[in-house]
Parts: sequence; C-alpha cells; structure tokens
Amino acid sequence: MEYLHIPKTAGTAFKNCEKSGDIMPFKTLQSHNVTLLSHRGDTAFGLRDPWERFASGYWERVTNPLRKELNARKEYSFYRRGGYRNLQHIEEQLFEQYNTPNALITGLRTGVATELFDRCVALPPDFSILTRSLSFWLGELHTYLEHEHKVIAVYDVSKLDAIFLKHHNIQLPTDSFLRRSRSQFDREQTYAISKSNLKWFKQWRKADYELIEHIVAQSYYITDDTHD
Repeated sequence: MEYLHIPKTAGTAFKNCEKSGDIMPFKTLQSHNVTLLSHRGDTAFGLRDPWERFASGYWERVTNPLRKELNARKEYSFYRRGGYRNLQHIEEQLFEQYNTPNALITGLRTGVATELFDRCVALPPDFSILTRSLSFWLGELHTYLEHEHKVIAVYDVSKLDAIFLKHHNIQLPTDSFLRRSRSQFDREQTYAISKSNLKWFKQWRKADYELIEHIVAQSYYITDDTHD
C-alpha cells in the first residue's frame, strides 16, 4: 500500500518516520503528482479540512525563506529535503497585498485578487500545488467512486498522533521541523476566516466537500475512535 502525497496531509512527516526506521503501514510516494486515478494498486491518503489545507499551503509559501534556513541547519541534515524554491516576485506581490489567507479569499470572492492569484497558480509547482483542490488528487465524486476500490485506508489528519499510536504503535515525530508544523516559526499564521468568506470558499471547493462527506462515511476512514 502506498500513501498519496497530497500536500499538507503529513506526507513529509511520514517520510521522516521512514527515515527514522519506523515500520509504517504504507510507503509514502515521493511525488505530489501521483493521483488516485494514475496510481495502480492499493492506496492510502490523509483527509484534512479543505480550508485548513488551503491556509496551510498559503503559509508554507509565505514562510519559505524561514523553512530554507531551518532545512540548512546541521542538526537536520539527515532529514534535509529539496524543493524550497525561492519566492517569485509575483508571489511576493500577492502576499504583500493579501497578508492572510482570509484576506486572499476576500480578494478572490470580490474578484480583485483573481488575476494576481491566477498568475501565481500558473507558476511552476509550489504555490499552485499547495493551493490545489483535493479533487485534483482524487477526482470529483463520480470519478472517485470509479477508483474507490484502490482505497484501503484514509486517515483523519487532525488526529494522526492518536491514530498511529493506537493502531500502529508508532509515535509520530514531536519535533516541529520533522512534523513540518507551523510552530517551527515565531510568527503568527492565522487560519481565521470570516463567515462570508467560508461560505464562498465552500462553494468554490464544493467538489472537495462532497468527496469528504462520502469518504468519512466509509469503513476505510480511520479516526481515533474507529477500527478498534
């Protein structure tokens, strides 16, 4: 079984567990480009609230310079990874004009940020892949159902520590760098969103919420109080 590396669903933390010698219940795919549709064989993946994934992806690019600095530290050399591409000027413009994920959604909802956002999405990987819809990896619901036979396990990302300790006897990393958590940095990274923006966001990512509604009702969905 292989774990689809959907950005912001603990794929890098799982890779660090593998490097540390933990016997994982799956092998984490190296590439973000493998989707449920393109993958052959049994798969697992993590499920995270779509807004949290989007906000986390936004902050990953904003904090990219800080991440590069941490990645270069000697104490993390064993876990060092590539892929920290420099922020491009157009991204810097976007983050300067819309300095929180909520501000960006306001800009998209009102249309004033659409052109700038689309230009960022058109850049090579990074920003575009970090802010993509879950349906990019799973397909919309009707397509997902055609490939659902490949899905063996879906993990509730918000409860991974409890899940892996309970079901796999694995203690996930507590170090913030190894977890790639936002607590690595001494700066606020708010996930707050206004009611009007959340309503718009749920329509914008309607396909994601439809997928999640289906998946959480299935027997393969694992949260910390299931699969005893």
